[in-house]
Amino acid sequence: MALELEDGTAKDDANSFVSANTLVPYAATRGVTMTTQQAEIHLTRAWDYLNLFEAELKGSRKSETQSGIYPRNGVYLTADSEEYPDNLIPSQVKFAQMAAALASFDGLSLTPNVSAGPQLKRKDNPAIKREWFEGAGNSMPTLPAVDSWLAVLKDREAVGSLAFADVVRG
Repeated sequence: MALELEDGTAKDDANSFVSANTLVPYAATRGVTMTTQQAEIHLTRAWDYLNLFEAELKGSRKSETQSGIYPRNGVYLTADSEEYPDNLIPSQVKFAQMAAALASFDGLSLTPNVSAGPQLKRKDNPAIKREWFEGAGNSMPTLPAVDSWLAVLKDREAVGSLAFADVVRG
């Protein structure tokens, strides 16, 4: 399996922002050893996970046919900054993908199959006593490292006003 890197040209067949040769040493500095093949698998899974953030991001895709969430038009990192170039991939996206890839390598399913309701843990007959798993079936994984990297790229209004808070000290 080979990765097709998104280089800012809005490729329709890209499946990663980061190369395996970048992830392997990044992982090693965090005490994680993985092969290039493992890196490719987990970067692809992380790519799929990042695509789930589409609705929360600032701006819009550069092309309707591109396969990933970046590059984008209309992205301003701060209120008083210039528009982020639509031919570059922000480093925050690359670090978010690597953080998600490490979580995947650690065994977390980034895109689990979820159902619309709670998961049945046990059913006793004939009294039909049922026991449900706590919190199962309705959520995608939350990765604080990924959320932190993507925070500056998210549209506060799309995410919700309670997702971010400005702290002012007197």
